[in-house]
Amino acid sequence: METANECRGPWRTACLAALVALATLSGLVLMAGVLPLDGAVRSAIVGQASPAVETVIRWLNYGGAWQFLLPAMVVLVAVSPDGRRHWWLWACVLPLGALAEGALKELVGRTRPESPAMGFPSGHVAAASAFAVLVIYLVGRMRPGPGPRRVVTGAALALIAFVGLARVMLRAHWPSDVLGGLALGVGVAAAAAWWHTARLASPSRAPSPAPAVPACEAAEERGRAAGRARLPLVELSGVAYRYREAPVLEGIDLRVMPGDFLGIIGPNGSGKTTLLRVMLGLLPPTRGTVRLFGQAPAALGEWRRLGYVPQKTALDTGLPITVTEVVSSGLVAAMAALARRSPADRRRVAEALERVGMRGHGPVRIGDLSAGQQQRVLIARALVSDPELLILDEPTGGVDPEAQTSFYALLRHLHRERDVTLILVSHDIGVVAREVTQLACLNHRLVFHGRPADFLGDPALLTALYGAPVDVVEHDH
Repeated sequence: METANECRGPWRTACLAALVALATLSGLVLMAGVLPLDGAVRSAIVGQASPAVETVIRWLNYGGAWQFLLPAMVVLVAVSPDGRRHWWLWACVLPLGALAEGALKELVGRTRPESPAMGFPSGHVAAASAFAVLVIYLVGRMRPGPGPRRVVTGAALALIAFVGLARVMLRAHWPSDVLGGLALGVGVAAAAAWWHTARLASPSRAPSPAPAVPACEAAEERGRAAGRARLPLVELSGVAYRYREAPVLEGIDLRVMPGDFLGIIGPNGSGKTTLLRVMLGLLPPTRGTVRLFGQAPAALGEWRRLGYVPQKTALDTGLPITVTEVVSSGLVAAMAALARRSPADRRRVAEALERVGMRGHGPVRIGDLSAGQQQRVLIARALVSDPELLILDEPTGGVDPEAQTSFYALLRHLHRERDVTLILVSHDIGVVAREVTQLACLNHRLVFHGRPADFLGDPALLTALYGAPVDVVEHDH
């Protein structure tokens, strides 16, 4: 299996190589004290000092100081999706490096060139190196183009070089102290990246890649696919919800598996929209548990895996925004903070509009479209992040019959050809029952959950759902 090994390999190699180099240097310094080239290299660097150079060097020295690194780490974590999702991991890197630095200084016991303080390894260089590696890793995970990637990598390496040069020129460290700090920082940060790639490659983890991803990220996705197929996308266990003192939902047990097309029907006021809001984590259940992609909704980081089409009344058609702008808003969960839309994002918007038959309407104001066209735009917005699960709340309300026919044809295509799992809330029993593979009938409690044919064939279930005898009239949209 080349899947996980190819992804973890570079960071595992970097981590192990850095730790071996650190152990070797520590042993040499412990035995020999000042290494043979330390004095010559230090003299050559210090000899270049002048008042102007030292002024610049003192500023560069801050590249390894907490005054710079703490806010820089906050910004890095904020702009990176992987940074925000696993912020606790990256927050541990610099403190763990500082602890390892202190332990090594006590163990090796070599003093600085002009001070009795312990000097091996350099803490400034260790911190700068760890931060630089995290920048390279997390920015790389954001998949920038080759040019921006080279700029970021060059800036990260320059930070290490300038801080190391500053520490020697300011007479704070021997050159071997700098090398030790470099090995320590790279080792600690590469270990975090190694652990992160291993976690992503685990079958139980599931960030979804964009099209045409690099080979190792595609391998991560293949490693997760088996786990996704076994886990329900939505799972509610014993869920209840009360509004003030009135029960809205009671004892809901429901699972939505990959590949399902679930229809949710029920009379007005039965709790259908409330059920969706509980599923999405917008309302906390009074009792019971909710799992979305195997996690509590509040812990879900990969919101791009889910698309949501609200009731048409949720769209303010008076806003002066275009179809392209509406669809682009569906990319927010997949974009880094402060990021602008890239050419790839614009292609995804065009493809989403193409999938719903609205490609030529990008510059048109949303308020100038018909109700059916507006609904297609909302579906394109939900599809633009390439979700695994699409949830639609009363999507055909106010849409004419001809547009409804086209709308259901689109849902069939998404489900059968695109393997999108669907949850559809509707009042239209006959049409929904004909389209979906699973039916959930809700009237504050689940009256039925199973195959549509089993429900329609039992008049007692229809009476239990609506509280009175009901005849289902078949009609075509």
